Amino acid sequence: MDILQIIGTAMTPIGELRASIPLGITVLGVPTWMVFIFSVIGNLIPVPIILFCLNKGEHFLNRMPGPIKTLLNWRIKKIEETYQDKITKYGSLFLIILVMIPLPFTGAWTATLASWIFKIPPIRAFALITIGIILAGLLVTLLTITAVEITENI
Repeated sequence: MDILQIIGTAMTPIGELRASIPLGITVLGVPTWMVFIFSVIGNLIPVPIILFCLNKGEHFLNRMPGPIKTLLNWRIKKIEETYQDKITKYGSLFLIILVMIPLPFTGAWTATLASWIFKIPPIRAFALITIGIILAGLLVTLLTITAVEITENI
């Protein structure tokens, strides 16, 4: 049951593995290596689904009802404004950085949407996002373990 909770948390658009790794290690007490593996798997699950849906369903997205279309267009505009210069400078490799940085509104979901907005081929986007997820998982795991050790020594 704990594994499903870790995977489910890692699949969420805001929490991703930034939430699932601390949850698994500090709250659920699952071994660190298991938390890492299942967080990465959980964070990866939505990526090909979103890539497929965005690339195949673009015409459908343009016909979404008012509030959904408004929210989607707002998010697209924010991604374009925020990341256009970085995509121009670093190219599609910027997706790795976008996923790896453990801050709000970064991560696999945002990188997947950015890959669609900036017309990065889905196979390339998936590979780059996967690398970013693994690096983010290592970073968040290291930060979580460090925080646990510091709090235990206080």
